[in-house]
Amino acid sequence: MSEPVTVQQAEPRERALAAAERLVAVHGFERVRLRDVAKEAGVSIGALQHYFETRDGLLRETFIWSAGRRAREWAAAADHAGDPWARLVALLERAFREDEFELRSTIWVEFVAAGSRDEEIRAMLVDLYEQWRRPLEAAIADGVEAGLFAPVAPVDDIADVLLAQIDGAEIAAMVAPSRVTVPRLRDHVLAVARMALRVEADAP
Repeated sequence: MSEPVTVQQAEPRERALAAAERLVAVHGFERVRLRDVAKEAGVSIGALQHYFETRDGLLRETFIWSAGRRAREWAAAADHAGDPWARLVALLERAFREDEFELRSTIWVEFVAAGSRDEEIRAMLVDLYEQWRRPLEAAIADGVEAGLFAPVAPVDDIADVLLAQIDGAEIAAMVAPSRVTVPRLRDHVLAVARMALRVEADAP
């Protein structure tokens, strides 16, 4: 892990992380090189080596930066959403935000593939999965406690199924983007949530 950076260093470091994120999405994890990131970010290779030491260090920190930011945004989506069903809908709406869905899906698939060969990345993926799982499970558990949901399976199982649906939707959108739209995928996952929790179809 890199040493803490000063305010003066933060701007080029952030540019480098954003550039690496874009390049992973376009070229894949294995094909991104320091010189490509340096050119895209407008910084020197020496600066990248100062911040991240190695290509692998840069890509690991890119994953932490990219995925961590989205996990925080995901959790925050439920903060002011009202009752448990509204919170659950807000989380799923956030997961299927169209302006970032393609990029997030590509990054996630690339790093999952890398994690199959790298134990450190795999450990990061496990931690990130839990960050996504906690607010989803909390909303479901609160709905059960309030008597709003009558789940067909244990709460943790339903949370796992919904996360698996989101993951599957990301792959589907990458494979057949012209046929499988993001709103359609979102509606399918919401329908699964309604059935699993026995929520009335006219619930807002």
